[in-house]
Amino acid sequence: MIGLLALSCTDLSTPPTPPSPEITEITASLVEGLETVIAVSWAQSRGAPAHLVFRAEGGPWQQSPPGTPRDGLVHQLIVGVPFDREIEYQIVAPSGEASDAQWITTGARPETLPVPIVLHNDPGLWDPASPWLITSMNRDGDDRYGRWWIFIMDREGQIVWAQETPRSWVSRHVSVDHDGRALLVDHDTFWTQLDGGATSQIVRMTLDGTIEHTYDTPGLHHPFVPLPDGVIAWGAARGNDETLEQVDRDGVQEQIWACSFFQGITDTSYTCGSNALWWDERTDHFLFSFWSTDTVVEIDRPSGTAVRWFGDLPGSWRFDPPKSQFWWQHGALFTDEGTLLVSTKDQQQGTETVVREYQLDEQTETLTEIWSFGQGRGVFGPYMGEAHRLSNGNTLHVYGAGGQLTEATPDGSVAWEVTWEGDKHNGRTTPWADLYALLP
Repeated sequence: MIGLLALSCTDLSTPPTPPSPEITEITASLVEGLETVIAVSWAQSRGAPAHLVFRAEGGPWQQSPPGTPRDGLVHQLIVGVPFDREIEYQIVAPSGEASDAQWITTGARPETLPVPIVLHNDPGLWDPASPWLITSMNRDGDDRYGRWWIFIMDREGQIVWAQETPRSWVSRHVSVDHDGRALLVDHDTFWTQLDGGATSQIVRMTLDGTIEHTYDTPGLHHPFVPLPDGVIAWGAARGNDETLEQVDRDGVQEQIWACSFFQGITDTSYTCGSNALWWDERTDHFLFSFWSTDTVVEIDRPSGTAVRWFGDLPGSWRFDPPKSQFWWQHGALFTDEGTLLVSTKDQQQGTETVVREYQLDEQTETLTEIWSFGQGRGVFGPYMGEAHRLSNGNTLHVYGAGGQLTEATPDGSVAWEVTWEGDKHNGRTTPWADLYALLP
């Protein structure tokens, strides 16, 4: 009797491994218009969460997430592979057994797609949590008012996803939605149709090209940020004035703040022109950056009031030392440690673009510089730009019209750097971990 009980317990704790599903009818094709995205289909005889493994011409293996257990036809996508590469792939069952190897070649790189040039790449130093960079750039042969490319690149400088804009809009501030499940792509008509941004829009789009939602964002010309619950906030041009607006998925638009009523501006000769917007989830505050006054305004979203401002307007906090004052600043944000990080000219009549980081002293209303990067490197971005603090403590500096991306360590060493030839303008750049999160 004891032996029978022991046998019964052994059977329950170590059940036999079920047989692997039979995988047949494997097919693959390139997604039209996105020819680094590969649609793979197969039939399996028994439901199991099989997945894809793949690599580009002997490169490192990558894999898709496990699929949903099901019988019959299964569809998955391959993303994260470059143009002009033979891709080897297999379907892997939960047991670890794999189908025979299959091959397909991605599309040819479009001639007008700018080619990244890697200047420095030390994988031991750059942030491992951001192997991908989502950005945009004017295409070869076009200036910043022409046609643009939205694209994703890896740390080897290989472009693994790209979509070209038409002439009717530019996409300079591509980002990821608040839920991390789709791209947000700006269709900015301010600079192309000279309509004051009257027909500007933002679309929510997944990496297979599916447009899931479209927001009307009249007056959009530069910055926007995603908020929870599908809300978008943006700076809307109003002649010499500018407002901060938000719109929800039902199209209900609300004005949060107006620059013309801002108590920091007492001289009517000031114009209100923004170049960056950031939202702090911890406080429900915005940082609204204005090139026209070399000032960053912190705005409380619920009340629509400016709580403090930093820069050159009357009433701004002072800088310590004074020579650390920022000018023509872009991409202002608060780090997780509560410091202020900006991309800025090195001085008012600057010749270099640098990063400055400040500690905030509430009692004395002082910004004390605690870190900087870029002095003496000779890189200048006359327009756009931003700085990102990465998860490992590094800082990614986006030089905007300087056409360069540089990742710096806390001690000022260069971990990774890429540039482009010609008059190139980097739009908003988002370090990213998982491309499969951006699929339906």
